Amino acid sequence: MRLFFFFFFITSLIQANKLVVSILDFSGEDLDPSVLKACYNKVESSMTKSDRFVVISKSAREQSLQEQEFISASGACDETNCAVEIGKLIGAEYLMLGEILQFAGQYQYNLKIVSVQESKITASETDEIKTKDVGKLLDDIEIASQKLISTIAVGVSPQISSQQTFNQPTITKSFGSVYIESVP
Repeated sequence: MRLFFFFFFITSLIQANKLVVSILDFSGEDLDPSVLKACYNKVESSMTKSDRFVVISKSAREQSLQEQEFISASGACDETNCAVEIGKLIGAEYLMLGEILQFAGQYQYNLKIVSVQESKITASETDEIKTKDVGKLLDDIEIASQKLISTIAVGVSPQISSQQTFNQPTITKSFGSVYIESVP
């Protein structure tokens, strides 16, 4: 019964012309779990602030997967196929995956957007940060997530207004953001 209400809720949100996205837990070997959680939170906050997405919370995703008894057998499927299967089960249009590595005094991150419908990676951002400063890592992760957000948000066609002037539809854009970075 709860599953029915969950999908009803997701369907109503889709009708609000927002993309439904879920962010899977970030992975990383020999990395402090609090750093992974901070990066996850930074990406989630960035997506929510864009006001272009409905972000399925981690708890809602986990509850839905538990109710459907989804078990990812290790090695049974590759990362993209498992992500697509999870996306279908929870009603997401896109999933974001993240991996962060720390080695030799630097971080490397790889963020990916997976289209559930197309069953493929539609965008990714990878970079190396030559510092051990977690603050710099978080700043770079936020910039990378904003690039990915703009990539998938651009793929959505704008709404056409029902008002017509001179038999031409009026196109209303329903999203937008500007990010400016300056280095002296």
